[in-house]
Amino acid sequence: MKWFGPDWGAPCCRSTPQILTPEGTCEFCTEPITQGQRGFVMMHARGTPDAVRFVEGPVHLECFLLNTGAIKDVHVLLHGAALCGLRGLPSEWPDGHRWVGVEDQRLATCAACKRAITAGDVQA
Repeated sequence: MKWFGPDWGAPCCRSTPQILTPEGTCEFCTEPITQGQRGFVMMHARGTPDAVRFVEGPVHLECFLLNTGAIKDVHVLLHGAALCGLRGLPSEWPDGHRWVGVEDQRLATCAACKRAITAGDVQA
């Protein structure tokens, strides 16, 4: 496994090679990988159970964490508050809860935050 983007202080940033941000799309969310994003290039299984092959492909750090269960919910933060009404500052939230800004709302997993966006309750 290799990593790309700004160092986020995790042990993997010390023990595995850093590479230039790859071109292509995230293997998990299929969104483009862009400069300044963080993530990994890792092996992924393709094919059928009878004919499996492994290919190397990039993943966003956030997508990796969501797919491994390290993050439970991603909320949308606007003016310092979660759209769903989760109380407190993000540093006070339960383990596994993270946030994104309105500009990255596509990464949100919180159903209540997504409903607020769909209902048009977001005024940036």
